[in-house]
Amino acid sequence: MDFCEYVDENSTSSDEENELRIMLVVGTKFQIWEELEGHLERYALQEGFSYKKTRVEYHLSPNEMKGLTIEQKKHKIKRRTYECTYFRDHTSKKIVNLENQRNRETHQTNCPW
Repeated sequence: MDFCEYVDENSTSSDEENELRIMLVVGTKFQIWEELEGHLERYALQEGFSYKKTRVEYHLSPNEMKGLTIEQKKHKIKRRTYECTYFRDHTSKKIVNLENQRNRETHQTNCPW
């Protein structure tokens, strides 16, 4: 098992001044999905963004998954895709009827993460 890499960038004598920087390292392995999500949550908080789960693949076929509970399905996950909430380009959905139109800013910036 590989472990997450933590880098102490502020090596001073005061505990309050020390900060452990969390990094994403290609090839890092986790025992359970919750461990990965905790690591991603801390990294996103540190870097000032948030992420979302966009895709999941299971070891079983859809027919085999039908009778399983949510907890049982967690143990059958083969691959999961996460992306930054700022990922993708904004696509305007303006409509002709001005009464139904809501003008809002977008946060989507085509983030590469």
